[in-house]
Amino acid sequence: MDWHSKPIDDVLKELSSSPQGLSAEEIKERIKRYGYNEIVEKKESRIKMFLRQFSNFLVYILLIATVISFLLGEVVDAVTIMAIVVLMGIMGFAQEYKAEKEVEALKRMLSPKAKVIREGELTEINAREIVPGDVIKLDEGDRVPADARLIESINLEIDESPLTGESLPVEKKAEEVLPLDTPVADRKNMVFMGTYVARGEGKAVVVSTGMNTEVGKIAAKLGEIRRERTPLERELDRFGKKMGFVFLVLMVFIFLIEVIAKSENILNALLLSVALAVAAVPEGLPAIATIILAIGARRMAERRAIVRRLSTIEALGSCNVICSDKTGTITSGEMVVKKIYVDDKDIEVSGSGFEPKGKFFCDSREIDPLKFSNTLKLMLLASLLYNDANLALDRGRWVIKGPPTEGALLVLAKKAGINEEVKVKYPRVRVIPFDRFRKRKTTIHSYEGKYIVFTVGAPEILLENCTTKVMIKGKKVCGDESVQPYVNEEERKLTPSDKIKLLRKIEMYASKGLRTIGFAYKLVEDSKILDSDPEDVERDMTFLGFVGMWDPPRPG
Repeated sequence: MDWHSKPIDDVLKELSSSPQGLSAEEIKERIKRYGYNEIVEKKESRIKMFLRQFSNFLVYILLIATVISFLLGEVVDAVTIMAIVVLMGIMGFAQEYKAEKEVEALKRMLSPKAKVIREGELTEINAREIVPGDVIKLDEGDRVPADARLIESINLEIDESPLTGESLPVEKKAEEVLPLDTPVADRKNMVFMGTYVARGEGKAVVVSTGMNTEVGKIAAKLGEIRRERTPLERELDRFGKKMGFVFLVLMVFIFLIEVIAKSENILNALLLSVALAVAAVPEGLPAIATIILAIGARRMAERRAIVRRLSTIEALGSCNVICSDKTGTITSGEMVVKKIYVDDKDIEVSGSGFEPKGKFFCDSREIDPLKFSNTLKLMLLASLLYNDANLALDRGRWVIKGPPTEGALLVLAKKAGINEEVKVKYPRVRVIPFDRFRKRKTTIHSYEGKYIVFTVGAPEILLENCTTKVMIKGKKVCGDESVQPYVNEEERKLTPSDKIKLLRKIEMYASKGLRTIGFAYKLVEDSKILDSDPEDVERDMTFLGFVGMWDPPRPG
């Protein structure tokens, strides 16, 4: 369609929609008209799935041998061979049918969510329930649930690598109207299903769902590709053909010997040669191969891995290294801050998951994080003020809505006793969003006529923009309750040796499997900072410290 070549008002009018979204009645009618927003895979019928278990040349030979055995009066042999073939087919079919059902159940359970505006209200629904005309809200880290025309965009960049292969995020602008022949990869006023918001935020009206999306069209073409046979299947076919040729030669050889050398009756010689050839057929080989693969599939199931086709076991058995996504796949996806490096001290933090309960320890002694030092207090304050994640209790379980990294820092702040009320005291007046190239996010907050700038991100990147650090006069003894909050704190120049020391500490945290996030700040009086370039805003900052996060592995 030519949605990218039309102004926003024309798109909304053609879709009979508005920035306030659709009504409940319109949604029901459109679901009936367009169907659900899902990629439909070309499914194989149960009969075809069962018959496919017999699609190799060796099985064909066994079936021929069964017929010949019946004709020769060898009923027991014929029934035995047929039973083996049928059993092999049933085993393969049962495994694949069960796997298909489990995959379908898993897809339903993992159905992605989407934020939509309906009847003027922002709500979260299953992405499959989206219809053309829906207005979707896009925030940093979100997966785009359908093809849509942007109607609002704020510093919006989309990672379109899953669709176009372009490794760099693409800048998007809602107000642009593009030529009709603009390629998909250059449509800056469109977002596409399966891509991700790398930076910024926006709103868009859905124009295509399901198989009508760009991803859906690709899926439809992929469904037309014929599946290649695996090496094992090809080898069994090759072996079957060789055996067939050998059996044919053997039959002819025995027949000629019986007729020429022994002067046997031609019919008797033919029956004898056929019987000997049938006896040489390895009727147990296909069944043995199926049984071995089925055992492999069962062992995979015991380790919570679903095998959709038995032939996959063969491919897996040939692997030496498996490359897998880590976060959320091998791990739980629930980032939690375990350590804080501040004031040249390591602070341990207890607690697990997103539950906002935990204690702070220094040198194995519990401390009050808000009284330990002003530096730590600033880090904890920044953890909440820079944050756009939300913490909620869902059916007895604490969950985060937003980026897991921000969620972990939000939980850290709440463990220390800092709550949402501080956002009123330090209102945010500007944000410079995180992106994977800058590797940091900056927020500016007003307070008593001044501006506090907090930058949170990769500590090694922050150090490049920092010129000072907080220095403690005197020595802090962790756990000494007689020591009051630091009053002898001052900022001094961050020297090259300081940076080397900090970088070594960062490497040490990383070597222990911790992801490090750094904190920096500065206090500014000039309101020009609200309009300054990001590079100027984040220049000449004071380095506070960094935290070490851990994403625990999934149970089992």
